Amino acid sequence: MSRQDPTTALAGRLQDKVVLVTGAGSGIGAAVAKVCVAEGAQVALVDYNEAAAKEVAESLGSPRVLALRADVSDEAEVDAAVQRTVEQFGRLDVLFNVAGIFDQMEPAEEFTTSVWDRVFAINVRGTGLMIQRALREMLAAGSGSIVNTSSTASIIAGGGGTAYIASKGAVASMTRQIAYEVAERGVRVNAIAPGVTHTNITGSSSMILGRHTPGPKAQQFFDKAIAASQGNIPMGRPAEPEEIAKAAVFLASDDASYVTGAVLVVDGGLTIH
Repeated sequence: MSRQDPTTALAGRLQDKVVLVTGAGSGIGAAVAKVCVAEGAQVALVDYNEAAAKEVAESLGSPRVLALRADVSDEAEVDAAVQRTVEQFGRLDVLFNVAGIFDQMEPAEEFTTSVWDRVFAINVRGTGLMIQRALREMLAAGSGSIVNTSSTASIIAGGGGTAYIASKGAVASMTRQIAYEVAERGVRVNAIAPGVTHTNITGSSSMILGRHTPGPKAQQFFDKAIAASQGNIPMGRPAEPEEIAKAAVFLASDDASYVTGAVLVVDGGLTIH
């Protein structure tokens, strides 16, 4: 069965909004940036790999984009990225926290603290720092929307190693707590929980885990997840990054104006059986 291009038939849901996307240099982050531009937004693309962010920005062919380098686990770099976005576009309306890394898939009795600490630094601390800094802009304006990236690994076992799964569970819990805190002040906070998705992580043997290179156990997991998707996912295939991106953009848009504290599962039915 053929699939429609997920970026067609868009409705200007983010028209003239100022958006910041982390992890925008590849995969789901790059797809989110693409959909945001198509929906009319001004977009800051933030990535640890500045060259990748710039390449994605150039591919979008829009003068309303800005490519920035930042390590989301570094408070000063997070502050600089948000400040530069506000200087360029005048405000910040939407934050997409997509930056994240996987772990080495070690058994629980063998995981290394260096990998654990790096996964939590990016996936949890980084998400929290970006939320904190973005909220200062949004609460002052009395409006805003934040969309975090959890995972189906926070719902069912087997979707990664202990560090990764724990980090994505933390993102889901953080999303609900912060949504509760700011609900009466005009800011909505939600998350998406993608399932198996074709990205440079799941589809490449040369992927990078922060500053670490994944071992064979991680690559075997990715290869197995893709190969098994026909049988384990009711829809019979992994997601395309743009399909995840459009769900995230829905949560950020006014179409979801009464949605906050939600974790939207986008997994082709993986977690329903």
